[in-house]
Amino acid sequence: RVVQISDLHLGSFPLDSDIVQRGVELINLQEPDLILFTGDLVNDYADEAEPWLDLLSGLKARLGKYSILGNHDYSDYARWESAEA
Repeated sequence: RVVQISDLHLGSFPLDSDIVQRGVELINLQEPDLILFTGDLVNDYADEAEPWLDLLSGLKARLGKYSILGNHDYSDYARWESAEA
């Protein structure tokens, strides 16, 4: 059994949101062998995921959890002070 999730955009949720918790519960109820996350964990910056790491670490899959980066995960939409930033 494979679960595929995508486009969480964690920077969009209030930090006390039960939506992400419920999503983790629903995924674990499927008893997946494999979880594939296909991008856009955040909106712009990696630190948007920081408050959710403990919760997301509760995802369980017998054969592992794998992910790829989406366009938002590269900070394509963030404005940088300079090209060197």
